[in-house]
Amino acid sequence: MRLVKAEIVGFGKYHEATFDFDQGLQLFYGANEAGKSTLYQFLLAMLFGFPAKRKGQRDFTPKSGARYGGRLWLETVYGQVEIQRFKDEKKPQVLLIDQGTTGDEALLKKILGPWNKESFQTVFAFQQEQLQEGKALGEEDLQKLLLSFGLAGSEVFLQLAEVWDKDARKIFLKKGSQPLLNQKLTTYEALLVKIQQQRQLTGQYQQLMQQAQALTSKLQQAQETLKTLEIAQARFERHQLAAPLLAELAEVSQASPPQLTEAAQAKLQELFQAQQKLSGQIKALEDELLQQSGVPEGYSQDYQWYTTHQALLKEIFQSGEAVEANQRRLTEIQALVADKKQQLDVLTAKYHFSLNEPPQTFSAEQLAQLQRALQEYQQLTNAPTPKAKNNLPIFLGGAGLLSAVVSFFLPRAGRVTLLVLSLLLLASAGFKYWQHLKSKPQSLAKPLAAKRAQYEKEFTEIQASYHLGDVSLAAMLLPENPVTQWQGLVTEITDLTYELQRQQGIEALFQKKWAQQVPFLPTHTTLTSWQWLQSFQERMGQIAFAQSQAGAKNLQQRIYTQQQKAQALESEAAPLLQQVGLTYLYQWSEKVEELRQQRFALARKEKLQAQLLALGASPEDVVATEDVSDQITTTKDEISQLQQTLENVRVNSEYLVQDGTLQELEQNRANLAAEIYELAVSYGTKQVAVSLMEDLGKELSEQRLPQLLQAVGKFLSQLTQGHYLRILLKGEELRLQDVLGQLWELKDLSSGTKDQLFLAFRCAFFQIGGQNLGLPVIIDDGWLRYDTNRKEALVTCLLALSSQHQIILLTSDAQLQQQFAHRQLSYQTLGETL
Repeated sequence: MRLVKAEIVGFGKYHEATFDFDQGLQLFYGANEAGKSTLYQFLLAMLFGFPAKRKGQRDFTPKSGARYGGRLWLETVYGQVEIQRFKDEKKPQVLLIDQGTTGDEALLKKILGPWNKESFQTVFAFQQEQLQEGKALGEEDLQKLLLSFGLAGSEVFLQLAEVWDKDARKIFLKKGSQPLLNQKLTTYEALLVKIQQQRQLTGQYQQLMQQAQALTSKLQQAQETLKTLEIAQARFERHQLAAPLLAELAEVSQASPPQLTEAAQAKLQELFQAQQKLSGQIKALEDELLQQSGVPEGYSQDYQWYTTHQALLKEIFQSGEAVEANQRRLTEIQALVADKKQQLDVLTAKYHFSLNEPPQTFSAEQLAQLQRALQEYQQLTNAPTPKAKNNLPIFLGGAGLLSAVVSFFLPRAGRVTLLVLSLLLLASAGFKYWQHLKSKPQSLAKPLAAKRAQYEKEFTEIQASYHLGDVSLAAMLLPENPVTQWQGLVTEITDLTYELQRQQGIEALFQKKWAQQVPFLPTHTTLTSWQWLQSFQERMGQIAFAQSQAGAKNLQQRIYTQQQKAQALESEAAPLLQQVGLTYLYQWSEKVEELRQQRFALARKEKLQAQLLALGASPEDVVATEDVSDQITTTKDEISQLQQTLENVRVNSEYLVQDGTLQELEQNRANLAAEIYELAVSYGTKQVAVSLMEDLGKELSEQRLPQLLQAVGKFLSQLTQGHYLRILLKGEELRLQDVLGQLWELKDLSSGTKDQLFLAFRCAFFQIGGQNLGLPVIIDDGWLRYDTNRKEALVTCLLALSSQHQIILLTSDAQLQQQFAHRQLSYQTLGETL
């Protein structure tokens, strides 16, 4: 259940005031005396009735003379509910908006379920007075207070369960006969016998009943399937909550286990320390030898490394020829790539090619078709325009000559007329023939032009689809055309680039290997590193020659002895070093940190697996929500269709029982069934309430105290930003464990930390109860001793908890209001509402 809207007609200082409530976390901000406590008391009055007037207690009767009361809108399992309660009316008016039904206090108690004012204030209310109460207590009493707040509701729930169970027994007993529902059921069974006798008279009715029974069975199966799918969906949603842990588990699972046992690691550490000690002794002797030999200052450490790594330097210098050859090839490839790219750029610019849509060539068959099409187009272009045949001049001339011949056989008057007509016909024939010779027959030229236009359109489409740019189709018939040249350059550049990368990889291998072998080698190109090594070899050789001339044989012998010992240590450590991919003992110091990270990753993996197990989640057991959602939708559609069909069958069956005794019996049965239904719903509601109260009581009892303390530790870590990680119950005393593993008694905590611990207990209670608790959480200034960082942590913690609960904060804290504004969270200023 959640609060939707409050409309105060008159209550305390409020008059004609309206408040809207959001779904999750929200803040009502106002200075002292702004009306925060008045708003809270109004909500209690709407839900549980007006407080009785008592001496010394605050009276919220409006001073303005306005009507005492108001309205409250809720969102419940029954849909939207409107509660209207005024002091001058004996009973509240309760409206189920979605169903259009009204009721009074009884309906409101049904909506609120097992909760009354006392249990609501015990479980859901969280006010500043509770903090002051905790501040005044000693350590022992404070521990009891915290545990009682954390486990608040368990005793209340069990008491409520007992009350509801007694009420349920008054309605129905499995082996009883006196409860009202038992009596109704007995009467109903007898009535069914009479109805059955009447129904046997109608065969069609029996068929309808069989059909209805089959539909009912299918409907029940579909509803069971829907319930199973919804459980699977809920299970998936639990896994979604574990998604961050699963992601982290996948990440730490990639870490490989340490390749050495702890004993082997200890042995390597011992050999490494012994080598370090020998190295110090060798350096001291070499410094003394260098001083006697007149070697410049600053070369002692380099010379020490030089004397102990002669074999390594010899191996490096043997690869010198390969290094120089690789460098020459790199330079050659780079020059070739630059030249090919320049040629490619020229072709690209000239023919307007594009690398995003490269030009394409034709297959042999396509080239043959293209060649035939171009030849046909050329023939159409070069063909002369044909002249149309015109027979009209011939016809007119023939008619004129015939008229002239016929005129000689006629009388004089007719002869003249026919001769004039023949002259006119001959003149018309000559004029039409002259027009034919002068004009071009456009009607015959049009088909040729249309065919040429069709070819030109197809040629344009081919050029566009093959991205040929400005290259003509005729040029594409040539073996060597701009497109093949462009593609050849692209292929050559690709091959050269691949070879360049391979050569650079070889160079990088040389560089990486030398950097591992020579710790003080400058990081440059392989060639410059090679030149530096040659110079280093030359300088150290000069120092060695100077020492051989100095006559310090005794010091050299001592140095040699120590070097032999160091070499023996290297030999002893070699098998162990190979297991972890190392070559020299001095590299062990860098490997130690890597092994520590591997051990940490394995420990974290075990911890994550334990957390996932507690959540009931595993990487292999995640349900596909799309498939389940689709099945849920399909099953709901099937249920809707079955219900509609079943309703039609029932309508038809009711039509058959409209006459005589059967109709009366059915009416009596329907009325009795309605009464039984109401009693069954009431009984079922009470039984569900009993089960819920017992479950919540057990859930929050001391048997589940470890789960409660674990949840408290989680919220306390969030509120203290990781300073305190866990809360432990040592005997009968609570202890806090900080990030360093130290345990703190409650008496040693600051006031702000005690407030955070108090809030952590309440948040843990809300989380364990989940959505079954059913009512909103109201917190009134429970953070007065918090600094800015603690308030930020408080908002973050409550924001996560608001996914399950509607949380309403009442405060005069300006900093908290600013944080809500900065995070763009819902808040209202009470001074603006009055």
